[in-house]
Amino acid sequence: MTRKILAFPLLGLGLAMCMTASPALAASTDVFVNFGAKNSYYDANIGAVTALQGQDIKTQNGWLLRGDAGYASYDYDITGANIDGNLYSADVLAGYGFQFTGGHANAYFGGGYANQDLDDTDPGTNVKGDRFGAMIAGDATYLVADRVELNGMGSYNTAFGTYDSRFDAGYKLASFTVGPEVGFKGNNAYDQNSYGVALSDIDLGFANTRIAAGYANTNGRAGDSSLYGTLGFERSF
Repeated sequence: MTRKILAFPLLGLGLAMCMTASPALAASTDVFVNFGAKNSYYDANIGAVTALQGQDIKTQNGWLLRGDAGYASYDYDITGANIDGNLYSADVLAGYGFQFTGGHANAYFGGGYANQDLDDTDPGTNVKGDRFGAMIAGDATYLVADRVELNGMGSYNTAFGTYDSRFDAGYKLASFTVGPEVGFKGNNAYDQNSYGVALSDIDLGFANTRIAAGYANTNGRAGDSSLYGTLGFERSF
């Protein structure tokens, strides 16, 4: 497992460095790569949001198409056994992005697929096997004052009752934004809340980067409570 965890930062960096095409004047597509790790749990995903009407998705209203694929590996203990699990997921959603004074928001609806592959029998959970589900998602950014920004994002998939959300406040400095973040995620087998600090809007040239770290409190079948870290890359075209 250690080698797999170490490979994820390199995979994320490698994929992000592939985003070397020159961006268009209008940012009609965003490509993103994210990964995270904590004790007995790590994950990664890659995806994109694109404008269906050719609009600049950062500054103009319009219809959107979003898709992503993800992978997670985790383990947990039950009486008499340690269970290793792998999650494979993908979703496709259509939505609409709209601008308002001081910010913008996007809302999506579509479908998602999840495969929870356990290496041993766990009669205490129904989070196993393949599921398709309806999915909703959204995100928003609001500039509440000069240099002070609020961000939120969340999703819910009926497949295994999966939810994921994150909220943060940031203060814009010369070369990055810094501030606290809080997250809530889980499914029918576990719930997790996390609290940390994020550095975002770090311009590496090939991508915009976000780094966060803190503590994740986990209850259920998804690893142990521990410190966590995340790393994300985003590129607009």
